[in-house]
Amino acid sequence: MAQIASQQTGPSVGRAGGRETAHTLAVLALPALTMVLGLQLLRVLIPTLYSYLGEAQGVSTMNLGVVALALFGLAFLAGPVRRFLGPRLALAITAGGVALMRVLEQFIPAPGANFVLSAIGTLLFLWFLPIYLGRVRGRGPQATVRYAQAIVLGLALDAGIQGAAGTYDLVWQPGLVTAAAVAVLAGLQLFTLARAWLEAPAEHSDGRLLPTLVLTGLGPFLALQVMLLQSTAAWAALTGWQLPLALAGNLISYAVALALGAVLAARVNRHWWPWLLLGMLTLAVLMAPPQRGALAALRLFAGQVLAAGGLIVIFKSLGERADRTGLWRTMIAYGAGMLLFVLSAFLYFASYWIHLPFESTAVLPAAAALFGVCVVGATAGLPQSEEPRTAGALAPAWAALALLIFPLVLALTWHEPVPVVGQGGPVRVMQYNLHHGFNTDGRMDLEALARNVEQAGADVVGLEEVTRGWYLDGSPDMVGWLSRRLGMPYVYAEAVDPYFGNVILSRFPIKNSARGSLPRTAWEMRRSYAWAQLDLGGGEDLLFVTAHTHHVEGQGDIRMPQMAELLRFWNQRPRTVIVGDLNALPDDPEIALFANAGLRDAFTQAGSGDGFTSEADNPRQRIDYIWLSPDLQASDYATIQSTASDHFPVAVTVR
Repeated sequence: MAQIASQQTGPSVGRAGGRETAHTLAVLALPALTMVLGLQLLRVLIPTLYSYLGEAQGVSTMNLGVVALALFGLAFLAGPVRRFLGPRLALAITAGGVALMRVLEQFIPAPGANFVLSAIGTLLFLWFLPIYLGRVRGRGPQATVRYAQAIVLGLALDAGIQGAAGTYDLVWQPGLVTAAAVAVLAGLQLFTLARAWLEAPAEHSDGRLLPTLVLTGLGPFLALQVMLLQSTAAWAALTGWQLPLALAGNLISYAVALALGAVLAARVNRHWWPWLLLGMLTLAVLMAPPQRGALAALRLFAGQVLAAGGLIVIFKSLGERADRTGLWRTMIAYGAGMLLFVLSAFLYFASYWIHLPFESTAVLPAAAALFGVCVVGATAGLPQSEEPRTAGALAPAWAALALLIFPLVLALTWHEPVPVVGQGGPVRVMQYNLHHGFNTDGRMDLEALARNVEQAGADVVGLEEVTRGWYLDGSPDMVGWLSRRLGMPYVYAEAVDPYFGNVILSRFPIKNSARGSLPRTAWEMRRSYAWAQLDLGGGEDLLFVTAHTHHVEGQGDIRMPQMAELLRFWNQRPRTVIVGDLNALPDDPEIALFANAGLRDAFTQAGSGDGFTSEADNPRQRIDYIWLSPDLQASDYATIQSTASDHFPVAVTVR
C-alpha cells in the first residue's frame, strides 16, 4: 500500500506520508522508550556494583566480575520466561517492570535499594530485548529494521536527556522536577505498552541457528555505545567542546546514522563485498587510537554512523531468516552477546585494579572487531536485489533531529565560569580526592562535593579521581559539572585514559597550564599531574600543581620515581603549591623526598590533631597533602569531616 501511495501525486501523497510517519513513530515508541529506561537502570547498576557492593560492602574485584557475569548470564532465560508466561504477558511484565523499577529507583535513594532495583530492572530489560525481537521477527525485515532503528533512537533520546541534565543522571538528582520527568517517561512507555498489548505477536519468532548467531553483535554494539559513542561527556572530553555543542554533535550523528540507515535498509543486499568493505571501515574507525579536537569529532561521528548502519544490517538479516517458532536459537546468540557486553565493561575497568596481560585501550577495538564480524556475516542472509523504500522510512531520523531541542535549551541557559580579578594574596587552597563522585555509602552526590568546596572557602582546588564519561561511574562529566556549579574555570589532566584524571579549579585567571605524566611500571595504572600558573592580581602569580600517585599500600618503590618527577617539575621555583592524594604516610621515604627538597608540609605548619584524611568513614591515615615552597606561609589549616567522598578534603590559607 505504501508503495502504491508513493506513486501518486497531489495532497493525498502528503497525507499518506504523514500517516505512515506517524505509524512508524508509534511502532518505534515502545522499544525506544524501554531502551531509555533500561539504559538509565544500567547506569545505576554498573556504578553501584563497584561503589556499593565493592567498596561499601567489601566485595572483591574478581567477585564483582562473577556477580556481573551471573546477572547478565540470566539473559539466557528470556526464552523460558516467554514460553512460561506467553508472548503477551512476557512483554507486559518485562517492559512494565522496567518502567516500575526505574520509577521506584527515583523515589528510594538508599544505595542498597538502588542496587537491588537496578539489578531487577536490568534483568527485565535484558529479557525485554529478545522477547520483543521474537514478537516482531516473523513480520519480515521491515519490522526488524524498525526495531534496530528504535534501539538507535532510544540511545539518542537517552543521550539527549542525560545531556540536558548536565550529564548528571536524573536518578542522582532529588526534587520534584526530576521525579516528574521520570514519571512522564515511564507513563509514556506504559501507554505504548498498552497499545502493543492489543497487537498479536508474529507467528514465527526464531530462525535457524547459524544465521541467528549474528545477533551476538548486539552486545559489542552496546559496549561501544555506552562506553564511547553515546557518551556526551566523552564527546566533550575528546573534542574540547562545551557541553551544548558536544550534545548537539552527538545527536546529529544519531540523526545522520538513522537517515543513512533508512537508505541502507532498502539498498543492502547479498552482494557481499561492499559490506565487507563497510565492516573493515567500521573497524578502522572504531579501532583507531583516541584523537582530540576536530579529529575526535570526526571519528565519533563516523563511528556512530557506521555502528548504527551495521546494527540495521544485522537486524534486517534476522527478519529475512525468520522461519521457526520458539526463541532458543535467538537466546544462544543474544545471551552470548550480553556476556560479551558485560565482559567488555569488566575488562576495561578491572585492568585498573588487577594485572591483566593487555591495556584497557584494547577492549573497545576488540568489541569493534567482533561487531564487524557479525555485520559482515549478516550479509549472507540478505536478499539478492534491492527493495523499495517505504514512506516514513526517514521518520526515525526526523525524530532524532527533533531532539536538538535539548542542546538548544541547554545553550540558551548556558554560562561559562568567569575568573575574578584578584588583589594578590592571601589565597585559600584545597586538596580533595573525589572518589569518582560517590560517597562512602555508595551513592553519587556531586552536590555534596560542591558544598564542601564552598564550605572551605577555597579559591584554588586540586581534585583527583575525577571522571568525564566513565561508564563505571555512570558517565557524568564531573569536570564540567563542578566547574559550572562552583563558577570556577578548570584545567584537566587525563591520567588513566581521556576520561579519568586530575583537575585544578581556580577562581583566578589561568595564565598557563598543562599536564605531566608520572612514571609507572608496565601494567600499573597510568598517573598524571596537572599544573597551572595563576594570576592572583597585584602582580602576584602562583604555580599550583595537583597529583595522584600510585595507590597500593606498601609499594613505595613505585611512588618514589613519581615523587621525584614532581620535584623535577617544581625545580625549586618560588610561589609554588603542590597538592595531592600521594597515597603515602608522613613518615614514608617517598614523603621524605619532598621534605628533604625544601617543600613545607602545610599541616605541620598550621594543622592540629592527627590530620587523618582516609578513609572518611573510618579515618586512620593522612595521605592527602598540601606542600608549599619555602617562601610561602600556611595558616588556618582545616580538615572537613565529610563522607561525600572516601577522603576528607583539606584546605589552608597561603600567604
